[in-house]
Amino acid sequence: MTWRIEIPAYLRFVLAVVSPGRPVPQFDAHTMPPAPIDAWSDDEKKLLIEEGRRQLDRQATDFGQLQTRAQILLTTGIAIAVGWLATLSTVLNGTVRAAAVAWLFLILSALMILLSTLGATSIIIVRAEFGIVHATLLSQSQPPILDHLAAAYARTVRVGGNTIATRLSVLRYSVLCLLIASALTGVAWAAARPAPVGIPTPCSTATPATAIKSISPCPSGSTGP
Repeated sequence: MTWRIEIPAYLRFVLAVVSPGRPVPQFDAHTMPPAPIDAWSDDEKKLLIEEGRRQLDRQATDFGQLQTRAQILLTTGIAIAVGWLATLSTVLNGTVRAAAVAWLFLILSALMILLSTLGATSIIIVRAEFGIVHATLLSQSQPPILDHLAAAYARTVRVGGNTIATRLSVLRYSVLCLLIASALTGVAWAAARPAPVGIPTPCSTATPATAIKSISPCPSGSTGP
């Protein structure tokens, strides 16, 4: 898989958050089809079934961990958005040193924050596809049932494997967008620092008794110390 495939897929996941029911792509990470097992012994088929069950359990665990990471990423994105709002407030005050640069990086960082948070949200709420062995359908199979069950496990693990691979790619791009957003927000904050204010030169007014210092701007005809 290359970025030319992954980036459009990521954008489709982002759109699925704001457009419920939109289908999302699944990467074909497991391209090897299951081989025929007709010549296998019953013990070997039982071994395949047990391994298939372990793989399905591991896929469920991996998916739960992915959702946990996505929740952490979403929380981090919200925190960065708060910093973005603080920087925006500074820019709106109109006393920044480089307003044009600050606005440019604020707009870019807002886009990255939006893409990152929506990508993380898609991992949590967009429907995930996992293969299962349907007991009702299995009951309608013709003997030997062990052959059908072993073949079913060999097929179903591919579906969950592709789902996990796809969600990992979405999580990776969400993290990347958030890192870029953090950097852009930092640059915008640096550009939004208040412009330096000049300090007036103190003037002195001489009197017969003493010289009185004044920090007000020099009046016309007066000179600094």
